[in-house]
Amino acid sequence: MKHYSHNQKIIEKLIRLYNSQGYITEDNVYKEIIEQRLSEIDTVYLLNDLLSRGILVIDPSQEKVNDEEVYDRSRTNYDDLYQEIINIDSNLRTYIDAVKQIKPPQFREWQNLILQAQNNNLFARERIISMYLRVVIRIALYFHKTYNMPLDETIQNGSLGLILALNNYEINKHSGNFLNYATWWVRQVILRESPALNTLIYAPD
Repeated sequence: MKHYSHNQKIIEKLIRLYNSQGYITEDNVYKEIIEQRLSEIDTVYLLNDLLSRGILVIDPSQEKVNDEEVYDRSRTNYDDLYQEIINIDSNLRTYIDAVKQIKPPQFREWQNLILQAQNNNLFARERIISMYLRVVIRIALYFHKTYNMPLDETIQNGSLGLILALNNYEINKHSGNFLNYATWWVRQVILRESPALNTLIYAPD
């Protein structure tokens, strides 16, 4: 009972941290394990309890591999892309500057976030949406250059597609990477929200 009570205090502390920021890091957990000198049995109990509660635990070491670089074969130079967009529409500079500050998606990060995001964890939702905004921008620029669609509206519509992708993705049903699924939604919403382009593409023979 003593070990159980001791672990509960640690769990409650970590849950408070989780509730305040939407996640905890592995460092947060290991810090408690070390400081409290938990036994192997207590450590296993602690980790299992956190997992059973659906606590989002982030590995801060996953910084070296960009998830998009694994799946985006275009190897887009985003610095050049951002500058091109600003040259086209200087009113987008503030938005682009904000997107440039967002850390790119890390290797398999989406897999760690997706279920939490769909369960309305605000941190997880905001992270998935924000880290893929660069993909939305890339696709929007393509439609602007190819079909002369308004760039700002196309980015807005593409962002809506990203949100819909997050809401509709089912990890057990949709095989493959979320980025591929989201790209499909982004393109579909851009097409759907452009009446002129719809008329052009879907006009009867």
